[in-house]
Formats: sequence, structure tokens, C-alpha cells
Amino acid sequence: MGVKVVLILAAVSFCSLLWAQDATEVVRRVDERMRGESSRAEMTMRIIRPDWTRELSVRAYSLSQDFSMIYILSPPRDRGTSFLKRYNEVWQWVPSIQRVVRIPPSMMTQSWMGSDFTNDDLVQEASIVDDYEHSFLPDTTVEQMEAWRVEMVPKPEAAVVWDRVEMWVTKDDYNQRRALYYDEDGVLVNDLTLDSVRELGGREIPTRWEMVPVDEQGQSTVMEYDDLEFDIDIDEGFFSQQNMRTIR
Repeated sequence: MGVKVVLILAAVSFCSLLWAQDATEVVRRVDERMRGESSRAEMTMRIIRPDWTRELSVRAYSLSQDFSMIYILSPPRDRGTSFLKRYNEVWQWVPSIQRVVRIPPSMMTQSWMGSDFTNDDLVQEASIVDDYEHSFLPDTTVEQMEAWRVEMVPKPEAAVVWDRVEMWVTKDDYNQRRALYYDEDGVLVNDLTLDSVRELGGREIPTRWEMVPVDEQGQSTVMEYDDLEFDIDIDEGFFSQQNMRTIR
């Protein structure tokens, strides 16, 4: 093989590596923008079905990628239900039976509180940065803004339900604006739209998230941020099974 061919192949490989690194950096920026080092959020979730609608009020705390706590504030029948993540373990406090129940990895893909979001979507056991390989698809636009389209494929060792995910990220502010979720057969299952960008916690972020299962007519779940604080004073000790039992 000639020297020129070797150099060309090396250059192509190097450019491909940089391309992959750039895609991962975009996803990392998205994750950091919505998470911060720590956070506290108040959210309203509306579960919409063809013949009924149900609403939940939620308070959530997070610290890095490793800790999160979610409390259900209303309706009254669900008030006090809570979810705790510490590293790779997840638990639920069920007030009606006064028990803490461990949620195994096999259940992270199930519906969260009857919504179209999964347990993993809310508790975030899987990391969009660490558990996926990232690459760019052709660029696109969102609301007339230029956007990257990033393909995310789970790493072989990652406990992720999706075969792949496509994410739309606006180039001017690194906000995620859409995501498509495909199953192991390559079939599109869920379509997530993020809009209503406004300032919360000192950042311009999408405050309305709508998850639509593509094969369920008239069905969706809308989650809206009512309040959000970043970089709050909180430590690992807060994320305990004892604190699951009392709304904070």
C-alpha cells in the first residue's frame, strides 16, 4: 500500500474519530444544560387518553448523574409515593403498604405512574452520555433553527431498552428539541417533543415535554416544568430511604 493511501486512510480515520467525539460533546452539553451539578424541580404531568385525563404534581431533586429523588405531591391518592436513585439502584416508597420496594433493571422500561414516560425517563438510571455511542446524522431544522441530529446507539454492556435514539439539538443553545425512540426491530415507538423555551433557573430551556406513542391514537403525556433551580445546596445524605418517607 502506498504512503499516500496510508496517509489518506489515517486522515479519514482521524476525522471520523473527531466526528464521533463532537457528537458525544453535543450530547454532554445537552445533559449538563438540563441537569446542572444539582437541581430541584416542580413539575406537572398530564396523562392524556382518548376518554380521560389524569394530572400529577411532582417535586424532583438531583445530584450529579448518580442521585435523584422524586415525590408525588398530588392527587391525594398518590401523594407521598416517592422514587429514589442511588448510583445504579432504584427504589419506590409505597405509602399504602408502608414499604420500600426495589425496582429491578427489568422494570426500568415500564410505564412511570401510568404515563407514556418510562421509569428510566424520570429516574434516569441510564445515562445519555455514558451508555450510548453517538454519531451525527444529516443536520435538520427545528422551528426554523438549525439543529444537529444525533444518533445514539446503546453500548453493548448498557442496560438500555431502545435499539437506537435520534435526538434533535438546536445549534445556538444546545437545547434538545425532539427525540425518536426505536425498538430492537427498528420500529419507531415514541416521539418526544420539547418546546416552550423560556428562562427557568437562570437558563433558557424547553419547559414542556410531550411524549407520544406513535401507534396509540389520541394518547400522550405532557410534562411541564413549573419551577426549576440549579446548583442547590444538597448532598448525598439527602438521597436516603429515610427521606423517601417524607416529602421534602
